[in-house]
Amino acid sequence: GRARSGSGRCRIRPVAYPLRDAMNRSTWLLALLALLTTFGVGRLLERARTQRPRALLSSAQTRLEVEPPDYERALYELNLALDLLGPGEDLELERQLLEARAGTQERRGIRQAAMRDFRRLLEMQPENEEQLRQRLARLQLEERQHEGLSQTLEPILQQTPWHSGVKLLLGLSALRRGTEIEKPLLESLSLTLPPRLFKQAEAIARRARAEDPGAPEHGALLAEFKA
Repeated sequence: GRARSGSGRCRIRPVAYPLRDAMNRSTWLLALLALLTTFGVGRLLERARTQRPRALLSSAQTRLEVEPPDYERALYELNLALDLLGPGEDLELERQLLEARAGTQERRGIRQAAMRDFRRLLEMQPENEEQLRQRLARLQLEERQHEGLSQTLEPILQQTPWHSGVKLLLGLSALRRGTEIEKPLLESLSLTLPPRLFKQAEAIARRARAEDPGAPEHGALLAEFKA
């Protein structure tokens, strides 16, 4: 209200509005509550998005451990888990799913798809580069991608020129092509292969290029190496 001062002027006194103040506080509280609720729901949804892929990974691993393994159902679950997860949502879980899928495809002879997964894993975990490159190279060997195999193994050779596993893969690649093996590589094979297999490898290596690259001897050498 107004109050008249001694000089006859009116002074305006502040009037308190307790109801309006209470409404302002309630509005802020409701806004804060809504924000917290939204954040909580978001966290729950994020957890749900990763929980189902984790459950699918666990189920697929169980299917692969039984005898005989259920490869088809395991691959279905791994594919679904990766689709649900989406790239970049949980890198560690994505890595585990890709490893499981690549290994399953490798065992089933689905080589092209397995090679794609191994390349993705190379980008995600450079600390395991040597192992991943050798697994990728084995698939390239079976697919007769000899140039690609050499490119895959080159970074390992630059770091470890004497790497016996890499030398063996390069030697087997040469055998598959029916080409002559360079002397240093042949010497490396002699240190890597058992004597019986080395004699066989040396004989194959010296055959003409025209020989069928799918000859049984090649497959036997590869099977012995993989075992």
